[in-house]
Amino acid sequence: MLGPQSMPTRMAKVTLLRKSPVSAYLKLNKWIWRRLPPSLTTLPPFRSYGNLLQRLVRISTARRQYFGTFFLRNRPQLELIRRLSNQRGLGFTLKIAFLGCSNGAEVYSILRTIRSRRPDLKVIAHAVDISKEILEVAQNGVYSLKAPQLVGEPIFARMNGDELQDMFDVDRARDEVRIKTWLKEGIIWHLEDAASPELLNVVGPQDMVVANNFLCHMTPPTAERCLRNIAHLVTPTGYLFVSGIDLDVRTKVALDLGWRPIQDLMEDIHDGDPSVRGDWPWRYWGLEPFNKRRRDWKLRYASAFQLDVQCEGQISSPQTGSLALERDSKPKKTYPLKISLFGNFGQGNLGNDCTLQAILYNLRQRRPDVELNCICTGPEAIATIHNIAAVPIHDIFVTPGLLSSNPLARFLRKVFIGIPHELYRWLKAFNTLKGTDMFIVPGTQFLSDNLT
Repeated sequence: MLGPQSMPTRMAKVTLLRKSPVSAYLKLNKWIWRRLPPSLTTLPPFRSYGNLLQRLVRISTARRQYFGTFFLRNRPQLELIRRLSNQRGLGFTLKIAFLGCSNGAEVYSILRTIRSRRPDLKVIAHAVDISKEILEVAQNGVYSLKAPQLVGEPIFARMNGDELQDMFDVDRARDEVRIKTWLKEGIIWHLEDAASPELLNVVGPQDMVVANNFLCHMTPPTAERCLRNIAHLVTPTGYLFVSGIDLDVRTKVALDLGWRPIQDLMEDIHDGDPSVRGDWPWRYWGLEPFNKRRRDWKLRYASAFQLDVQCEGQISSPQTGSLALERDSKPKKTYPLKISLFGNFGQGNLGNDCTLQAILYNLRQRRPDVELNCICTGPEAIATIHNIAAVPIHDIFVTPGLLSSNPLARFLRKVFIGIPHELYRWLKAFNTLKGTDMFIVPGTQFLSDNLT
């Protein structure tokens, strides 16, 4: 989070004729920025400057709560929730809490995603909001097609006709729609504050907690306290979804509490809500571009986490509901499972590449947080197709055939190129495999005689 002596803070304190020039400075930059090609604004220098501009916006703009939202707002996030819920056994009772549920668009969107694919699951949902008016709209599940109540957004803009028919009973005479009964079942509505220490006693421990798009409207210190309180709701090995929050706040809390980031669909989810991506850097809730150049990108840009250890102050006995505070001990930090694959991939061999695809699919289904890399013969193709880190099995500095007829050249090559290169490859292999939990060699004939 920003310290009191950060450069944007100092800039915001500057006055000219008893007025701050920051507003004029931002307006000028916004005028220029809007006229730049979009491809230019994603380059590293412009991205860094954009982050500076947004920090100024956040310092100089008062924050307040908004109810604006959409049905099916972030489809990649919905897909991740579907994948995670799909891991549950037949007839499993899945408990989900929705905090800052607004008019219910997110609640019904997620329940549709789960129930349409896994009707056998018994889903118990707790929907929480601090506003009585908006909570009544959500609970009624009736929406105007012309003027959505209280939210000020075209809430159906991201739906097609089939999805509208699937979720709603449409009344054209009244120009309104009503949520279908199968989506309203099993929802318990609460007029509560997500920052309240009593929230755990109200809703109980949850397998999944969704806390999207309301923490950004709080000041960073308040948002941090609220997020730590929200984490108490998640059962061990449960999942927390939190987007629409200052990234510095989320990163700090996730690091402090040892949350495990879910990497599956991370970049797709980050870019999955065009309304917040498009508002960067001119709104305090705007979301900065995804940047893999950052050392902490895997944690900073994750919006889904698995909490496989109890957070400080979390209940230890869900049956009794009593609080077992552990303020004297820090939570153990955990990290994603790291798996390395080795083989003849990325060279156009259909059998080998299908083998890799099947392995990646099953690993991601069973461990969405898995960190994968591939040591292969075609790393560029593998990295592009499967969106995983990939490194070449070997590099050829000098073609041996050019030196085969000259004994002295072969000797010099071995001494000055071969041995140093071999040492370099050993070091590179060590760094590549450092921290690997599992090493998989799925055949591909790479170790057979015809390739060695």
